[in-house]
Amino acid sequence: MRQLAQLSPDVRFALQEADGVDGAGRTALDAALPAWQYADAQRIDVAATPADAMAALRRVDMGRGWIYQLLMSLKQPAEMLRQQARRLDVGYTFRDLERFGFVPLKADGDSEIVYGLIGRFWTPGGAPARIDAERYPVFLHPDYAKLAMGFLVEPKSDGGSRLVAEIRIRCLSERARWIFTGYWRMIRPLNGAVRRQLLRAVAADADGKPS
Repeated sequence: MRQLAQLSPDVRFALQEADGVDGAGRTALDAALPAWQYADAQRIDVAATPADAMAALRRVDMGRGWIYQLLMSLKQPAEMLRQQARRLDVGYTFRDLERFGFVPLKADGDSEIVYGLIGRFWTPGGAPARIDAERYPVFLHPDYAKLAMGFLVEPKSDGGSRLVAEIRIRCLSERARWIFTGYWRMIRPLNGAVRRQLLRAVAADADGKPS
């Protein structure tokens, strides 16, 4: 099991580096954003096999969690909210994330899903940059911050699985970092709660239990 990215308060503003980026321990998330200033991660163990856990992760409906709905209502522009109100379904799968500016950096693997987003997250609507998977690693505009969100399914020795949800953010200038700091302190609890709620839903689905 790899060590998750966890920052201690005394190094919050340091640029963290992923261990083993050039070694066997490299993950798609490490490749997408090997250096960051902010990170948060959650994990949950399930009895299901890695294949069943990944299948449950791919079909999870993120939109059914009230925390996610609250968070998105704070971030979406008014026009997008009106479009959402006209939808017959209220769910959001990973594919739906692309409508909000996320780009799939690894969405077809057997054990890992990674999405990237670049924007000014502290502004109304987040000001997402128009990028694709090729532009994501080379985008360096100083007014923006770069986000990578990864979901990893790891096998356990008992035949079950461990699901890991991790988010990393790298601000592309000192000015952006200082602005983002206040926003991160406000949004981190909600952001982490969304991923915990998502992991619990995946675990319930994978193990065949009511969520």
